[in-house]
Amino acid sequence: MSIRKYKRKLALCVAALFWAGCDSDSSSATEAIPENPGEITPLPSSSEDTAPSSSSEMETAHSSESSEILSSSSEGLPESSSEAEPSGETESSSSVNSDYPYTLSTFPNVHCKDSSYFHKSWCPSSKPSLKQSIADMEADMPLYGIVQPVCQDYDRTVNVYTCDNGCTYSPGAFNLLQGDTIFQQEYSTIDNKYIPIQKKIAQDSAQAEASTSYPYMLASDTTVHCKTMYKTKIAKSTPSSLCETYSEGYYFKCKDGNNYEWEEMLRDENGLIERENPDE
Repeated sequence: MSIRKYKRKLALCVAALFWAGCDSDSSSATEAIPENPGEITPLPSSSEDTAPSSSSEMETAHSSESSEILSSSSEGLPESSSEAEPSGETESSSSVNSDYPYTLSTFPNVHCKDSSYFHKSWCPSSKPSLKQSIADMEADMPLYGIVQPVCQDYDRTVNVYTCDNGCTYSPGAFNLLQGDTIFQQEYSTIDNKYIPIQKKIAQDSAQAEASTSYPYMLASDTTVHCKTMYKTKIAKSTPSSLCETYSEGYYFKCKDGNNYEWEEMLRDENGLIERENPDE
């Protein structure tokens, strides 16, 4: 074989190697760059079962994963804001209303405030003031000293304590405001002054308990002798009134060891009948 043949074979081998290398590069570039840029090229994987075969399958998988994440994260949250946070309740009736700053000593759950109303005189011709009424009386007084009757009611503004139970109380000795408490009072003959009604009832009860006088008789058996005892009485001021009043009530304690009411005692049209010798 001549040298020319060897050269020709060598050139063919070189050319074959060159074209083989070019074909490998073009095939690799073809795999790396998809013909349709809108499609998603799947990544190589060792398992064909776990890899999605198309872009739609990948989107479905992505959506399901997102739904699972959202559902799992929302399981620990309350269904509504009303369940998450308890609704605010109003203050209890025991709390003080700022519009009614005073408290009744006898009814701590009742609160009051300063108030007033206009009183229209019931006289035929209203007098402007009590002072003017007295002046009219003096002017009408005859020389022989008989005073002609003069209506002394007059137009005026009356101050009261209005309470949240619908009742009103007149300021003064019977309803004395001290600090933020209205003390309902009665006059005490022991202290010679007005004192809280609870204290007055306690004084009277102690005094009656110590008494050895039994001046009254039981209507059903006049041989049973009785004496007056005192107690707290809470009742409506009038049958149609909504206001309850705190006052001093009484009952009768008899020597037979029982307690009785006024209706059970011996009495006449003038009241209770007393024994001649109540201390016996």
